[in-house]
Amino acid sequence: MLEYEVLKVHRQDPEGKYRVAPGDRIFVGHYKPWLPRDQIKDANWGDSPLGGRLTCFMTGEAHRMALDYELEQLAPSGALDYCFPPKVNRFFALWTNPTDL
Repeated sequence: MLEYEVLKVHRQDPEGKYRVAPGDRIFVGHYKPWLPRDQIKDANWGDSPLGGRLTCFMTGEAHRMALDYELEQLAPSGALDYCFPPKVNRFFALWTNPTDL
């Protein structure tokens, strides 16, 4: 999980359950963050590559991401509440791209 500050919101959660705004602090899980996003193909992820053009994560970089709003379903053991504040938005990145923001 990486901590981000929201700089810009391109599309809100269509159901309105997870609203974020510029300045919000969020935590984002990235599957196998040590691999380029387009090279992740395994039995756990499925046949299609994980989306995005990002090749590595660097501290201080801005990223444009498509976020899944149900990270708790990916880690239902309660580990998220133990490791990260339970009252903050926690997401899973479906795709991650570098950006100039």
